[in-house]
Amino acid sequence: MKDQNADDSPSERAWRALEEGEAARALDVLRRAERAGEAPPEAGVIAALSHLELGAFDEVDRELARARRELPPDDGDLLYAEAEWALCNWRLEDAEANYRRLFEGDPEFARAAERLALVCDLLDRPEEADRWQRLASELEPDHVPPPHHLSTADFEAVVAEAAGELPPEFQRALERFPVLIDAVPRRELASQAPWDTPGDVLGLFVGYSDLDRPVEGGGGPPAAIYLFQRNLERATFDGDELAEEIRVTLYHELGHALGFDEHGVDEMGLG
Repeated sequence: MKDQNADDSPSERAWRALEEGEAARALDVLRRAERAGEAPPEAGVIAALSHLELGAFDEVDRELARARRELPPDDGDLLYAEAEWALCNWRLEDAEANYRRLFEGDPEFARAAERLALVCDLLDRPEEADRWQRLASELEPDHVPPPHHLSTADFEAVVAEAAGELPPEFQRALERFPVLIDAVPRRELASQAPWDTPGDVLGLFVGYSDLDRPVEGGGGPPAAIYLFQRNLERATFDGDELAEEIRVTLYHELGHALGFDEHGVDEMGLG
């Protein structure tokens, strides 16, 4: 990503908005720059990443095509956007190749190392994943957790403790949904809707919720709550933070199992 303090050009304002989590504002900056005839060469990259953040997936390919026309194929920002789009589509080998090219071009780029840790986990190479995660943490120790892992039994105990802290009515509801622990999401979970199953997701509810279950049977996968241990570990710095993230993720996915959207989950106190 660009140095957000370098200047106040349209490019820098758009990057700054995107890095502050305001993708819609980034797109607005680009639109105004284009109307003024000041669109930067990397506008396609910024727009593609903004649309990716907003879930406007139909726009990403179009903007990446524009970026490929405007930028050399080894441009770092373009490589990053291509890698993120490949990861979103579960083209893991393509994502890995682009993140590796990024890191080879800039061995101080912690984000590339961190994403390689995720991709290696998704490709079932956990030892290599830990090496990349350790390297990313060494490069940015204040922002990237080092690898740390609970045993399966200890992780299950933390999940059980979190479930036991639920109010009684939610404990009873949770009994209807098996809680499945996996290291990371698998391709088969993402096969029907890859964009809805990010590789770095911490938890996931799969199947019919209480509000959309057919009256008489119906197809679809059995309802279940998934917790992804290595993603949860990668998102936290220590055991206490991990336990809290497990609790938050379990409650959040239970809210979805009961049929509530993101806003409803938060209102129920399960966010």
